[in-house]
Amino acid sequence: MKVRLKFMKFLDFENHTEPSLIKNKFDAYQKYLADNRTSIPPSAYEFAAADWHYNPQDPRCPHDSWVESLQISEEHLPQIDRQDGIKIQLMLLGAYHDGQIRIIYEGVKSYSFNLLPDSFEIKHHGDWIIDEIRLSENGWLIHEIEFWLKGRWQIECKDIKYEWLSFEK
Repeated sequence: MKVRLKFMKFLDFENHTEPSLIKNKFDAYQKYLADNRTSIPPSAYEFAAADWHYNPQDPRCPHDSWVESLQISEEHLPQIDRQDGIKIQLMLLGAYHDGQIRIIYEGVKSYSFNLLPDSFEIKHHGDWIIDEIRLSENGWLIHEIEFWLKGRWQIECKDIKYEWLSFEK
C-alpha cells in the first residue's frame, strides 16, 4: 500500500487530471498570490506569479527539469543574524536541456527533503512535477516541490531568487 502524504495547499491534484479541477486550483493559487503580493518579497513573487512558471513549453519553467545539485551553506559571521545565516542553492537542468535554473533560498528557517521508500531503487528524483509558493502562519515563505519519483521538498525561508542560465550565451 502506498502512503500519500498531504502536501500542497493549492496545487495538490492527488492524481486528478480533470481539466476543470486543475484550472480551478490554478485560479485559486493565482488569486492567493495576487491577494498576498505585498507580503511576498518581490523576487519570490515574480518567480511564483510569472506567466512562464507553469507553462511547460517555456524553457524557464521548472516542470520536467532535473536536479543537478543542492548546496546548503551557513554563514558564521558575528554581524549575520543567525536566522539569516542559512542559504540553499538549487541547480536544475532545464527540461529542454538548453539551460540551467538556479534557485536561491535566503534566510532559511527550515527545510525537509524526502524521497519516499518506493523510489529508492531508482536513485534519482526524476522530473520536477509541480511546486507551490505560499506564506507560512508566521509570514515566512514556504516553497514545496514534488518530483516524479515521489521526492517531496519543503523549504521555509525569507526570500527566493530565481535565475535562468541559458546555454546559448
